[in-house]
Amino acid sequence: MNEQELHRITVEEQQVLYRFGFEWHRTADWNFDSHLIPSTAFWYIISGERQLILQGQYYDLKPGDLITLPAGAIVTTRFLKNAPEPIHYLALGLDIRMYGLEWTALYDVPMHIPLQLEGDSRLDLLREWRQVLQASDGVMNMLHKRSDPHRSAELSELLLAFEGQYKLLFASLSRLLRPYMINPNPVIDARVSRMCDYLRGKCMGAVSMQELAEEMNLSEGHMRELFRASVGCSPYQYVLLQRMEKAKELLLTTTLSISQIASSIGFEDHSHFAKLFRERTGMTPGRYRKSSSMAEGF
Repeated sequence: MNEQELHRITVEEQQVLYRFGFEWHRTADWNFDSHLIPSTAFWYIISGERQLILQGQYYDLKPGDLITLPAGAIVTTRFLKNAPEPIHYLALGLDIRMYGLEWTALYDVPMHIPLQLEGDSRLDLLREWRQVLQASDGVMNMLHKRSDPHRSAELSELLLAFEGQYKLLFASLSRLLRPYMINPNPVIDARVSRMCDYLRGKCMGAVSMQELAEEMNLSEGHMRELFRASVGCSPYQYVLLQRMEKAKELLLTTTLSISQIASSIGFEDHSHFAKLFRERTGMTPGRYRKSSSMAEGF
């Protein structure tokens, strides 16, 4: 493996972005009612109980359980056994893509795991999670205090340390979940990996499926079949997915207008972009932009 291959694997093919983190002490009367989860969310239940309704399935949440909610999921909670009680849990929201694919789908991650950690293992997870929350508060406080547009060395150091902390927490959660993953060792065809690389590099502009097929030395029909069999969608749908992910990032991290964002990701018609965005996320780009504050609900 050379340096270029290492960069591709560690930077381009494994993308983990922080979106939110909280320690919630919910009151006895609290519940969700058809809430949209904007990013992959993890909950660790410390005390209290609830019933979670997700994709037509019912999960009884109890202390010690680890919940993994895929991005775009619509969740509802109800009192367990009709007995209202406070609930205390840790929450973490990340945008996670591995090899161009959504992490929970790639490894078929279960949504509900009764971890029941004990002793030092439980304390280590709580400490690591709370350190990330504390670091997030520190970063946000420094960003709010900044009066100039320049990035100080101190801020850069803080951001780098924070990125390392939340990625280490995600690695810990992945290790805890790995024994329960349905497909912890997915086989990805090397040709499909190359196709994903090609599409990610071209997806913000015009993309020719014929050129992609020629690049792979495949017929266009075979190329489409191979891609769909491995990734679960067509190459064109994959391009749209990459554009939507970039749009989400720009909506939450810039002040660009909706039309500017649409143009930057390859859409000439911003109304068409807005329509596709709503179909895939369940909300308009404008409403999603507010999800950075809405995330406080998760």
